[in-house]
Amino acid sequence: MTLQVLIVEDEAMVARRLRRLLVDILGADGVEIAHAPDLSTARRTLASAPDPDVLFLDLNLNGRDGFDLLSEAVSERFEIVVVSAHAERAIEAFEVGVLDFIAKPFSRDRLALALERLERRSAPERAVLRLAVRRHGRLQLVSVDEIVQIRGADDYAELCLADGSTLLHAKTLDALERLLKPRFHRVHRSTLVDLSRVEALLSEPGSRYFLRLEGGERIRVGRSKLPELRERLARGGLSS
Repeated sequence: MTLQVLIVEDEAMVARRLRRLLVDILGADGVEIAHAPDLSTARRTLASAPDPDVLFLDLNLNGRDGFDLLSEAVSERFEIVVVSAHAERAIEAFEVGVLDFIAKPFSRDRLALALERLERRSAPERAVLRLAVRRHGRLQLVSVDEIVQIRGADDYAELCLADGSTLLHAKTLDALERLLKPRFHRVHRSTLVDLSRVEALLSEPGSRYFLRLEGGERIRVGRSKLPELRERLARGGLSS
């Protein structure tokens, strides 16, 4: 399958090198690349064309902050790899859920590693602190600390917050599971739970199992998920 890429980079030489290396690594038939030299072009491209698989984003775009686009784009389904000389902003970028941060100047091998992470959809072990969602046409950053559980909703995911409200996220449950490990655990094919909120693992007749969360809410546990869940809870000092 051809990888759809959007490069957002104001330096033409860097954009050409990134394009050349992507073609070198993936093959001419393995990648289709679009380029936006500024934020306005990037926004128009994202609004008018099908979503890319991955966006390679610089953070300094003709004096404008690429983080403005990053904050908007992390709520979308595609993955984001930041390519920037501002390595001091890596932690900030990982906090909102980018797949990778490549410091300039970059090598072919470093770019290949980012593409491997894209294929596996496994980001480096850094804590995601916020998720971005669109609500009433506006972007809202939600602290991971506010999320109790996440439920699958077709191609989207439903964030269930501690205050009882729910928000719809454009990423799938599988994508959020990869992003939020190890704090959130898959306890059912359609449910992720913040294990820090678990009070007990309950067994009921008929080999049915439930998690009891803070406040008394019960979450059904899938049978296939039970062995790994028990192991995780035991490591955390909680037994059934």
